[in-house]
Amino acid sequence: MSGREQARQKARDTAAQALAELRQLRERLSGPRERQAAEWSGLRLQQRLRELPPSAASAEQLGPLNTALLVPRVLQRLHQLSPAYLQRLATQLDALAVL
Repeated sequence: MSGREQARQKARDTAAQALAELRQLRERLSGPRERQAAEWSGLRLQQRLRELPPSAASAEQLGPLNTALLVPRVLQRLHQLSPAYLQRLATQLDALAVL
C-alpha cells in the first residue's frame, strides 16, 4: 500500500469513527420528549392524509394539471414511497406557514 492509499484509508477510518460517535451522541441526547414529538407529528401527518378529499369525477374533467387532483395524488404517493420524507416536508411547511 502506498503512502497516499494509507492516508486515504486513515481518513476514511477517522470519518467513519466520527460518524459513529455522532450517531451515538444523537441517540443519547434524543430523550422521550423528542421521540414523543416525532410520534405526534407522524400521527398528525396520517390524519392529514386521511382528510385529503377523494378525487372526484368533476375534478378529472378540469384537466390533467388540476391542483385539486394532483396535490392529493402526489401526497399519497409520497407517503407510500417515503413516509419519513413526507413528515419532514410537512414539518417544514408548517414552520413556513407560521412565518
